[in-house]
Amino acid sequence: MPDFSTPAIMLRRIPYGDHARILTLLTPDHGKISVFARSARKDCRRFSGALEPFRILHAVIGDGRGRLAVLKEARTSDPLEALRSDFRSAALASYWCELVLSGTEEGAPQPDGYRLLHGALTALDRRHMAPAALNILFQLHFARLSGFFPALTRCRSCGVALDAAPDAVAVDIASGAMVCGRCFSGYGTHPLHSLSKGAMKALLWLAAADIQTAGRIRLNPGTRDACTRFLEAFIPYHLGRRPRSLDFLTHIRSRKKEEGRICHVG
Repeated sequence: MPDFSTPAIMLRRIPYGDHARILTLLTPDHGKISVFARSARKDCRRFSGALEPFRILHAVIGDGRGRLAVLKEARTSDPLEALRSDFRSAALASYWCELVLSGTEEGAPQPDGYRLLHGALTALDRRHMAPAALNILFQLHFARLSGFFPALTRCRSCGVALDAAPDAVAVDIASGAMVCGRCFSGYGTHPLHSLSKGAMKALLWLAAADIQTAGRIRLNPGTRDACTRFLEAFIPYHLGRRPRSLDFLTHIRSRKKEEGRICHVG
């Protein structure tokens, strides 16, 4: 394989021996790619501190004469320092990177996936929109690119449109289809996730928006939390595993709520 240069986003790094690392990068033209970074912990000339989580890189990759390609050079294109210095933002970024890591095929071109992750990380770093809304938008677009976007416009059983459905509506997690309240009983033991009609409409609106447009939306806390709970149940189900970073993210949220209650009481 001849050497090639590419923009890349660091998804994961694993120590190997005393000084090397095995890195997983997301690139637009080569998709997810694992590379061996020899002497990554001590070679400042070739890597210049670029091999940190979430950094947007420009990488030079070459043939490793084995299973793994070799990272020959890397420099930082965007350090995303504001994101990395805030542990809540870093937890969100970890979750997104783990979703991409789990849901992306090795070696398949990913121009849309790269643009999505790059745009979301940059928006999170620059605070272009509220992190919670950005998290919802990222997951929706990730689900669409991955081929399991939920069908929320009509009841799967009776075909009634969302606007005409009774107030009680839900989503069949397995199929991703909306189910209206009149059809709940026909679903037996299928896992249904209750959502308000307003939350479903918010999901559909955000799914059709880009980051610039979505930055103008103001979700009320109830709708925001309901959309988040749904997506963080739905997406891991379809990936076949629960990301470890999601447990940490959930822990951070619970601590924040607890701190808020303590401050309010005090």
